[in-house]
Amino acid sequence: MMKPWNSLVLTAALCLAGGCQTEPGEPSTPSVPSAADPSPPSPQTPPSEVPEPNLEPEAPSSEVPEDPDAQGTWSAQAPTLGARSDQRAVLLSTGGVLVLGNSSAEVYDPNANEWRTVALPRLAHRSQFTLTALASGKVLLTGGVAGVQGEWPWQNRAELYDPVTGTWSDTGSLSDGRAGHTAIALASGKVLVLGGMHTPIASVSSAELYDPDTGTWSGAGGLAGATDHAATLLSSGKVLVTGGYAPRYAPLNLVHVYDPDTNSWTREGTMPRARSGHTSVQLESGEVLVLGGDSAAVDIYTPDTHQWSEGPSLPFGDAFSATLLPGGEVLALGRSGQAALYSPATHSWRLASPQLQAHVYGAATVPLPTGQVLVIGGTGAPSAVERFTLRDSGARGEGTR
Repeated sequence: MMKPWNSLVLTAALCLAGGCQTEPGEPSTPSVPSAADPSPPSPQTPPSEVPEPNLEPEAPSSEVPEDPDAQGTWSAQAPTLGARSDQRAVLLSTGGVLVLGNSSAEVYDPNANEWRTVALPRLAHRSQFTLTALASGKVLLTGGVAGVQGEWPWQNRAELYDPVTGTWSDTGSLSDGRAGHTAIALASGKVLVLGGMHTPIASVSSAELYDPDTGTWSGAGGLAGATDHAATLLSSGKVLVTGGYAPRYAPLNLVHVYDPDTNSWTREGTMPRARSGHTSVQLESGEVLVLGGDSAAVDIYTPDTHQWSEGPSLPFGDAFSATLLPGGEVLALGRSGQAALYSPATHSWRLASPQLQAHVYGAATVPLPTGQVLVIGGTGAPSAVERFTLRDSGARGEGTR
Protein backbone atom coordinates (compact mmCIF):
# COMPACT_ATOMS: atom_id res chain seq x y z
CA MET A 1 0.00 0.00 0.00
CA MET A 2 1.36 3.43 -0.96
CA LYS A 3 1.99 5.73 1.99
CA PRO A 4 0.02 9.05 1.97
CA TRP A 5 3.18 11.13 1.57
CA ASN A 6 4.29 8.94 -1.33
CA SER A 7 0.97 9.70 -3.11
CA LEU A 8 1.55 13.43 -2.62
CA VAL A 9 5.06 13.20 -4.05
CA LEU A 10 3.79 11.34 -7.14
CA THR A 11 0.92 13.80 -7.68
CA ALA A 12 3.30 16.77 -7.39
CA ALA A 13 5.72 15.25 -9.89
CA LEU A 14 2.91 14.68 -12.41
CA CYS A 15 1.53 18.18 -12.03
CA LEU A 16 4.93 19.78 -12.52
CA ALA A 17 5.25 17.84 -15.77
CA GLY A 18 1.90 19.11 -17.02
CA GLY A 19 -0.10 16.04 -16.23
CA CYS A 20 -2.68 18.02 -14.21
CA GLN A 21 -3.48 20.71 -16.86
CA THR A 22 -7.14 21.19 -17.90
CA GLU A 23 -8.51 21.41 -21.44
CA PRO A 24 -8.86 24.95 -22.88
CA GLY A 25 -12.10 26.61 -21.89
CA GLU A 26 -12.72 24.37 -18.95
CA PRO A 27 -12.76 25.84 -15.43
CA SER A 28 -9.58 25.42 -13.46
CA THR A 29 -11.44 24.30 -10.36
CA PRO A 30 -10.74 20.58 -9.86
CA SER A 31 -13.73 18.27 -9.90
CA VAL A 32 -14.89 16.88 -6.59
CA PRO A 33 -16.87 13.65 -6.47
CA SER A 34 -20.42 14.14 -5.23
CA ALA A 35 -21.96 12.32 -2.37
CA ALA A 36 -24.08 10.41 -4.86
CA ASP A 37 -20.96 9.21 -6.64
CA PRO A 38 -18.53 8.03 -3.96
CA SER A 39 -16.13 6.46 -6.45
CA PRO A 40 -12.81 8.36 -6.73
CA PRO A 41 -11.84 10.04 -9.99
CA SER A 42 -9.80 7.94 -12.41
CA PRO A 43 -6.06 8.63 -12.01
CA GLN A 44 -4.16 10.56 -14.64
CA THR A 45 -1.80 8.56 -16.82
CA PRO A 46 1.68 10.07 -16.43
CA PRO A 47 3.46 11.08 -19.62
CA SER A 48 6.08 8.58 -20.71
CA GLU A 49 8.87 11.14 -20.45
CA VAL A 50 8.21 11.81 -16.74
CA PRO A 51 10.40 9.48 -14.61
CA GLU A 52 8.93 7.78 -11.59
CA PRO A 53 10.28 9.41 -8.39
CA ASN A 54 12.69 7.22 -6.42
CA LEU A 55 10.89 6.53 -3.17
CA GLU A 56 13.24 3.80 -1.92
CA PRO A 57 15.29 4.73 1.20
CA GLU A 58 19.03 4.96 0.70
CA ALA A 59 21.12 2.09 2.03
CA PRO A 60 22.95 3.00 5.26
CA SER A 61 26.64 3.81 4.89
CA SER A 62 29.29 1.81 6.72
CA GLU A 63 31.28 5.01 7.32
CA VAL A 64 30.50 7.69 9.89
CA PRO A 65 28.78 10.51 7.92
CA GLU A 66 30.68 13.74 7.55
CA ASP A 67 29.53 16.23 10.14
CA PRO A 68 31.19 19.65 10.39
CA ASP A 69 30.60 19.66 14.14
CA ALA A 70 31.96 16.16 14.80
CA GLN A 71 35.62 15.74 15.59
CA GLY A 72 37.49 12.95 13.85
CA THR A 73 36.30 9.99 11.81
CA TRP A 74 36.07 6.24 12.35
CA SER A 75 36.65 3.68 9.61
CA ALA A 76 35.92 -0.05 9.75
CA GLN A 77 38.99 -2.26 9.33
CA ALA A 78 39.38 -5.92 8.44
CA PRO A 79 37.87 -8.00 11.26
CA THR A 80 40.06 -10.26 13.36
CA LEU A 81 40.33 -13.88 12.28
CA GLY A 82 39.15 -15.03 15.72
CA ALA A 83 36.45 -13.49 17.90
CA ARG A 84 37.69 -12.24 21.28
CA SER A 85 35.80 -10.77 24.19
CA ASP A 86 38.96 -10.39 26.29
CA GLN A 87 42.38 -9.77 24.81
CA ARG A 88 45.61 -7.82 25.12
CA ALA A 89 47.25 -5.97 22.24
CA VAL A 90 50.61 -4.26 21.80
CA LEU A 91 52.34 -2.32 19.03
CA LEU A 92 55.34 -4.21 17.66
CA SER A 93 58.67 -2.75 16.58
CA THR A 94 57.87 -3.98 13.06
CA GLY A 95 54.82 -1.69 12.90
CA GLY A 96 52.33 -4.53 13.32
CA VAL A 97 49.96 -5.09 16.24
CA LEU A 98 50.08 -8.34 18.25
CA VAL A 99 46.72 -9.47 19.67
CA LEU A 100 46.47 -12.38 22.09
CA GLY A 101 43.46 -13.90 23.85
CA ASN A 102 40.80 -16.60 23.73
CA SER A 103 43.42 -19.21 22.77
CA SER A 104 44.46 -17.48 19.56
CA ALA A 105 47.14 -15.03 18.46
CA GLU A 106 47.21 -12.73 15.45
CA VAL A 107 49.28 -9.89 14.05
CA TYR A 108 47.64 -6.98 12.24
CA ASP A 109 49.35 -5.02 9.46
CA PRO A 110 47.93 -1.45 9.62
CA ASN A 111 49.30 -0.57 6.17
CA ALA A 112 47.82 -3.55 4.35
CA ASN A 113 44.75 -3.82 6.65
CA GLU A 114 45.36 -7.56 6.96
CA TRP A 115 45.49 -10.12 9.78
CA ARG A 116 47.61 -13.26 9.97
CA THR A 117 47.71 -16.04 12.53
CA VAL A 118 50.91 -16.46 14.54
CA ALA A 119 52.20 -19.04 17.00
CA LEU A 120 50.63 -19.34 20.45
CA PRO A 121 52.55 -19.21 23.73
CA ARG A 122 52.92 -22.48 25.62
CA LEU A 123 50.10 -21.56 27.96
CA ALA A 124 47.69 -20.52 25.26
CA HIS A 125 44.43 -20.54 27.20
CA ARG A 126 44.98 -17.74 29.66
CA SER A 127 43.28 -14.48 30.58
CA GLN A 128 44.04 -11.43 32.76
CA PHE A 129 47.68 -11.46 31.64
CA THR A 130 49.85 -8.56 30.45
CA LEU A 131 51.80 -7.84 27.25
CA THR A 132 54.66 -5.34 27.41
CA ALA A 133 56.85 -4.19 24.52
CA LEU A 134 60.59 -4.30 25.32
CA ALA A 135 63.37 -2.10 23.93
CA SER A 136 64.74 -5.13 22.05
CA GLY A 137 61.54 -5.35 20.04
CA LYS A 138 60.38 -8.50 21.82
CA VAL A 139 57.18 -8.67 23.89
CA LEU A 140 56.99 -9.87 27.49
CA LEU A 141 53.94 -11.95 28.50
CA THR A 142 53.39 -12.29 32.26
CA GLY A 143 51.00 -14.10 34.59
CA GLY A 144 47.31 -14.59 34.07
CA VAL A 145 44.84 -17.38 34.73
CA ALA A 146 45.34 -20.46 32.57
CA GLY A 147 43.80 -23.90 32.31
CA VAL A 148 40.36 -25.12 33.30
CA GLN A 149 38.15 -22.41 34.72
CA GLY A 150 37.27 -23.20 38.31
CA GLU A 151 40.69 -24.60 39.19
CA TRP A 152 42.09 -21.05 39.16
CA PRO A 153 45.72 -21.84 38.26
CA TRP A 154 47.25 -18.40 38.82
CA GLN A 155 50.38 -18.26 36.71
CA ASN A 156 53.88 -17.05 37.52
CA ARG A 157 55.13 -18.08 34.11
CA ALA A 158 56.56 -15.48 31.71
CA GLU A 159 57.28 -15.83 27.99
CA LEU A 160 58.82 -13.73 25.21
CA TYR A 161 57.45 -13.17 21.71
CA ASP A 162 59.91 -12.42 18.91
CA PRO A 163 58.16 -10.54 16.05
CA VAL A 164 61.03 -11.31 13.66
CA THR A 165 60.73 -15.10 13.97
CA GLY A 166 57.09 -15.14 15.07
CA THR A 167 57.88 -17.53 17.93
CA TRP A 168 57.60 -17.68 21.73
CA SER A 169 60.29 -18.67 24.22
CA ASP A 170 60.43 -19.09 27.98
CA THR A 171 62.07 -16.57 30.26
CA GLY A 172 62.42 -16.29 34.03
CA SER A 173 59.28 -16.86 36.11
CA LEU A 174 57.71 -14.41 38.51
CA SER A 175 58.16 -15.11 42.21
CA ASP A 176 54.40 -14.81 42.74
CA GLY A 177 51.67 -16.08 40.45
CA ARG A 178 49.23 -13.30 39.66
CA ALA A 179 46.40 -12.24 37.36
CA GLY A 180 44.69 -8.91 36.83
CA HIS A 181 48.00 -7.22 37.58
CA THR A 182 49.75 -4.27 35.94
CA ALA A 183 53.01 -4.25 33.98
CA ILE A 184 54.78 -1.13 32.78
CA ALA A 185 58.09 -0.60 30.99
CA LEU A 186 60.49 1.75 32.78
CA ALA A 187 62.92 4.23 31.22
CA SER A 188 65.75 1.80 32.06
CA GLY A 189 64.18 -0.87 29.87
CA LYS A 190 63.20 -2.99 32.85
CA VAL A 191 59.56 -3.93 33.47
CA LEU A 192 57.71 -3.29 36.73
CA VAL A 193 54.94 -5.78 37.58
CA LEU A 194 52.66 -5.06 40.53
CA GLY A 195 49.47 -6.10 42.24
CA GLY A 196 46.90 -8.55 40.94
CA MET A 197 45.25 -11.59 42.49
CA HIS A 198 46.66 -15.02 43.31
CA THR A 199 43.44 -16.60 44.56
CA PRO A 200 39.83 -15.52 44.01
CA ILE A 201 39.84 -13.82 47.41
CA ALA A 202 43.49 -12.79 47.93
CA SER A 203 45.47 -10.04 46.24
CA VAL A 204 49.22 -9.82 45.71
CA SER A 205 50.92 -7.08 47.70
CA SER A 206 54.35 -7.53 46.10
CA ALA A 207 55.93 -5.86 43.09
CA GLU A 208 58.64 -7.38 40.90
CA LEU A 209 61.18 -6.07 38.43
CA TYR A 210 62.12 -7.89 35.19
CA ASP A 211 65.56 -7.40 33.66
CA PRO A 212 65.48 -8.20 29.91
CA ASP A 213 69.27 -8.43 29.75
CA THR A 214 69.40 -11.34 32.19
CA GLY A 215 65.85 -12.68 31.87
CA THR A 216 65.48 -12.66 35.65
CA TRP A 217 63.19 -11.11 38.26
CA SER A 218 63.98 -9.26 41.48
CA GLY A 219 61.89 -7.76 44.26
CA ALA A 220 60.56 -4.22 43.94
CA GLY A 221 59.04 -3.64 47.34
CA GLY A 222 55.33 -3.78 47.91
CA LEU A 223 52.17 -1.76 48.25
CA ALA A 224 48.67 -2.35 49.51
CA GLY A 225 47.45 -5.35 47.52
CA ALA A 226 45.09 -4.28 44.77
CA THR A 227 43.94 -5.13 41.30
CA ASP A 228 42.27 -3.05 38.57
CA HIS A 229 44.40 -0.03 39.40
CA ALA A 230 45.97 2.36 36.89
CA ALA A 231 49.72 2.93 36.48
CA THR A 232 51.37 5.78 34.58
CA LEU A 233 55.05 6.31 33.78
CA LEU A 234 55.91 9.91 34.70
CA SER A 235 58.40 12.19 32.97
CA SER A 236 60.67 11.82 36.01
CA GLY A 237 60.91 8.08 35.42
CA LYS A 238 58.79 7.33 38.47
CA VAL A 239 55.51 5.40 38.30
CA LEU A 240 52.19 6.73 39.59
CA VAL A 241 49.74 4.03 40.78
CA THR A 242 46.17 5.02 41.61
CA GLY A 243 43.10 3.32 43.03
CA GLY A 244 42.11 -0.28 42.39
CA TYR A 245 40.38 -2.58 44.82
CA ALA A 246 41.32 -5.31 47.24
CA PRO A 247 39.16 -8.43 47.70
CA ARG A 248 36.00 -7.84 49.74
CA TYR A 249 36.68 -4.11 49.76
CA ALA A 250 35.17 -1.20 47.86
CA PRO A 251 37.27 0.69 45.29
CA LEU A 252 40.30 2.45 46.76
CA ASN A 253 41.41 6.08 46.62
CA LEU A 254 45.04 5.29 47.51
CA VAL A 255 47.96 6.81 45.59
CA HIS A 256 51.49 5.38 45.49
CA VAL A 257 54.62 6.37 43.58
CA TYR A 258 57.44 3.97 42.70
CA ASP A 259 60.99 5.34 42.43
CA PRO A 260 63.24 3.06 40.32
CA ASP A 261 66.38 4.84 41.58
CA THR A 262 65.72 3.70 45.15
CA ASN A 263 63.54 0.69 44.26
CA SER A 264 60.98 1.87 46.80
CA TRP A 265 57.41 3.08 47.15
CA THR A 266 56.03 6.30 48.64
CA ARG A 267 52.46 6.87 49.76
CA GLU A 268 51.15 10.04 48.07
CA GLY A 269 47.96 10.56 50.02
CA THR A 270 44.61 9.92 48.38
CA MET A 271 42.71 10.78 45.21
CA PRO A 272 39.64 13.01 45.43
CA ARG A 273 37.50 9.89 44.84
CA ALA A 274 37.90 6.12 44.93
CA ARG A 275 38.24 4.31 41.59
CA SER A 276 38.86 0.86 40.16
CA GLY A 277 38.93 -0.32 36.57
CA HIS A 278 39.84 3.23 35.56
CA THR A 279 42.52 4.61 33.26
CA SER A 280 45.13 7.35 33.38
CA VAL A 281 47.35 9.17 30.90
CA GLN A 282 50.13 11.73 31.24
CA LEU A 283 49.65 15.00 29.40
CA GLU A 284 52.43 16.88 27.63
CA SER A 285 52.48 19.29 30.59
CA GLY A 286 53.49 16.41 32.88
CA GLU A 287 50.12 16.34 34.62
CA VAL A 288 48.16 13.09 34.77
CA LEU A 289 44.54 12.80 33.70
CA VAL A 290 42.62 10.15 35.70
CA LEU A 291 39.18 9.12 34.49
CA GLY A 292 36.72 6.24 34.28
CA GLY A 293 35.93 3.61 36.87
CA ASP A 294 32.14 3.94 36.60
CA SER A 295 32.31 7.70 36.94
CA ALA A 296 32.09 10.73 34.67
CA ALA A 297 34.27 12.72 37.08
CA VAL A 298 37.82 13.55 36.01
CA ASP A 299 40.75 14.29 38.30
CA ILE A 300 44.16 15.78 37.44
CA TYR A 301 47.37 15.04 39.34
CA THR A 302 50.36 17.41 39.29
CA PRO A 303 53.55 15.45 40.12
CA ASP A 304 55.64 18.54 40.94
CA THR A 305 53.30 19.66 43.73
CA HIS A 306 51.75 16.26 44.57
CA GLN A 307 48.39 17.98 44.36
CA TRP A 308 45.04 16.97 42.85
CA SER A 309 42.57 19.22 41.07
CA GLU A 310 39.16 18.59 39.57
CA GLY A 311 38.96 18.36 35.80
CA PRO A 312 35.96 18.85 33.52
CA SER A 313 33.55 15.92 33.67
CA LEU A 314 33.24 13.55 30.75
CA PRO A 315 30.33 14.29 28.40
CA PHE A 316 29.23 10.68 28.98
CA GLY A 317 29.09 8.38 31.98
CA ASP A 318 32.34 6.39 31.90
CA ALA A 319 35.50 5.72 29.86
CA PHE A 320 37.45 2.48 29.40
CA SER A 321 40.34 4.00 27.46
CA ALA A 322 42.31 7.26 27.25
CA THR A 323 44.96 7.79 24.57
CA LEU A 324 47.31 10.76 24.16
CA LEU A 325 47.22 11.96 20.55
CA PRO A 326 49.86 13.92 18.61
CA GLY A 327 49.22 17.55 19.42
CA GLY A 328 48.49 16.89 23.08
CA GLU A 329 44.79 16.06 23.09
CA VAL A 330 43.36 12.93 24.73
CA LEU A 331 40.86 10.57 23.10
CA ALA A 332 38.50 8.97 25.65
CA LEU A 333 36.25 6.07 24.65
CA GLY A 334 33.02 5.03 26.34
CA ARG A 335 31.66 1.50 26.63
CA SER A 336 28.50 2.30 24.69
CA GLY A 337 30.30 3.69 21.65
CA GLN A 338 30.80 7.27 22.76
CA ALA A 339 34.02 9.18 22.12
CA ALA A 340 35.32 12.55 23.30
CA LEU A 341 38.45 14.69 23.04
CA TYR A 342 40.06 16.53 25.95
CA SER A 343 41.95 19.72 25.13
CA PRO A 344 44.51 20.80 27.77
CA ALA A 345 44.62 24.24 26.12
CA THR A 346 40.93 24.93 26.80
CA HIS A 347 40.62 22.51 29.75
CA SER A 348 37.45 21.12 28.19
CA TRP A 349 35.90 18.14 26.40
CA ARG A 350 34.20 18.09 23.03
CA LEU A 351 32.39 15.17 21.49
CA ALA A 352 34.13 13.18 18.80
CA SER A 353 32.39 11.09 16.17
CA PRO A 354 30.96 8.00 17.89
CA GLN A 355 32.55 4.61 17.43
CA LEU A 356 31.04 2.37 14.77
CA GLN A 357 30.50 -0.38 17.37
CA ALA A 358 29.86 -0.47 21.10
CA HIS A 359 32.84 -2.55 22.27
CA VAL A 360 31.62 -2.62 25.90
CA TYR A 361 34.20 -4.68 27.89
CA GLY A 362 37.49 -6.36 27.01
CA ALA A 363 38.38 -4.19 24.01
CA ALA A 364 42.03 -3.39 23.27
CA THR A 365 43.14 0.11 22.26
CA VAL A 366 46.45 0.68 20.47
CA PRO A 367 47.90 4.04 19.32
CA LEU A 368 49.49 3.71 15.87
CA PRO A 369 52.65 5.52 14.63
CA THR A 370 50.41 7.46 12.21
CA GLY A 371 48.68 9.17 15.13
CA GLN A 372 45.55 7.09 14.60
CA VAL A 373 44.00 4.84 17.27
CA LEU A 374 43.02 1.21 16.71
CA VAL A 375 40.18 -0.36 18.75
CA ILE A 376 39.89 -4.16 18.69
CA GLY A 377 37.20 -6.60 19.84
CA GLY A 378 35.37 -6.63 23.15
CA THR A 379 32.18 -8.25 24.41
CA GLY A 380 29.99 -5.99 22.28
CA ALA A 381 31.88 -6.56 19.02
CA PRO A 382 34.29 -9.50 19.43
CA SER A 383 35.63 -9.45 15.84
CA ALA A 384 35.24 -5.78 15.01
CA VAL A 385 38.21 -3.50 14.38
CA GLU A 386 38.01 0.22 13.77
CA ARG A 387 40.43 3.09 13.37
CA PHE A 388 40.08 6.67 14.61
CA THR A 389 41.58 9.59 12.70
CA LEU A 390 41.50 13.11 14.10
CA ARG A 391 41.17 15.52 11.23
CA ASP A 392 42.63 18.98 11.50
CA SER A 393 39.56 21.10 12.08
CA GLY A 394 41.41 24.39 12.48
CA ALA A 395 39.73 26.39 15.21
CA ARG A 396 38.72 24.32 18.20
CA GLY A 397 35.32 24.73 19.78
CA GLU A 398 34.74 25.82 23.31
CA GLY A 399 33.81 22.27 24.34
CA THR A 400 32.34 21.21 27.65
CA ARG A 401 33.96 22.73 30.70
